[in-house]
Amino acid sequence: MKKFFIMAVMAVMALTANAQKINGSFGFETAHLWRGYEVSDGFTLTANTSVTFADKFTVGLWGGRELDGSYKEFDYYAQFSTNGFTVALWDIYNNSTGNDMWLNVFNYNKYSTGHFLDAEVSYNFAPACNVPLTLAWNTIIQGRDLDGDTQQYTTYVKASYTVFENEHVAVTPAIGGAFKFAGDGKCNFYDANHKAGITDIDLAFTYKAHLGKYELPLTATAVWSPSQKSGHMAVSATLLSF
Repeated sequence: MKKFFIMAVMAVMALTANAQKINGSFGFETAHLWRGYEVSDGFTLTANTSVTFADKFTVGLWGGRELDGSYKEFDYYAQFSTNGFTVALWDIYNNSTGNDMWLNVFNYNKYSTGHFLDAEVSYNFAPACNVPLTLAWNTIIQGRDLDGDTQQYTTYVKASYTVFENEHVAVTPAIGGAFKFAGDGKCNFYDANHKAGITDIDLAFTYKAHLGKYELPLTATAVWSPSQKSGHMAVSATLLSF
């Protein structure tokens, strides 16, 4: 994985010199909710920067930090998108306080790394058939997803459908679940008690605020997690995007 990281950085540096579009956004979340987890439970700042080529291939960096530093995340990603179809690879790195063995960003040892590689395939039906449905499949292919010595290949699948949308508001429910392909233990990356289950049932309300020509969406999301027997709500906003 370390060789992959070095090669990826070199590729990004070479590609950036010929980038056609540079993108960025900055925002906040009252809590960071992810696949049924409340990853941070306090005010969190987020940032995303990327470069895009031929309007299809994007490489970028995503980061999040809770104000008190108890949650910190630094991710790298690459994705290819065309006609609603997306293939992506994320290197997700959590170096939050309390996870001392994860503090070395260059550590890709599977027993002690804070990284995991998450491969995604998704399809948005809206461009082709005007149906506001998105289906996504994510599998952890390397890193922090072990059952003893066995890589579990925990997989997360999600369906989201926008039931109402106009120029000002959108309402989108979603449901996600997880299972694994390997390992004998009764757990997976998202659930310490079950091999498979529903990780999250979501309901998101988005208000499409504008500042001049910029769209600054404000979203309130409620999440119920049957696998963790928990419920959370958070508000997120994009403060600046370009």
